[in-house]
Amino acid sequence: MDAGIESCIAAMTEDTEAGRQRRQSAPFAGLLPPRERERLLREWSTSHAKA
Repeated sequence: MDAGIESCIAAMTEDTEAGRQRRQSAPFAGLLPPRERERLLREWSTSHAKA
């Protein structure tokens, strides 16, 4: 978390077993305040939108 939003997005999207396990549950539920979690999810959705 101290590394910033980019680090969180990288952790959520990494193509590893740990990354896949993280995606099996609500991303960082309870770890981030609701507004920060919503922002992270919005940024991830924007960066991964299908063109």
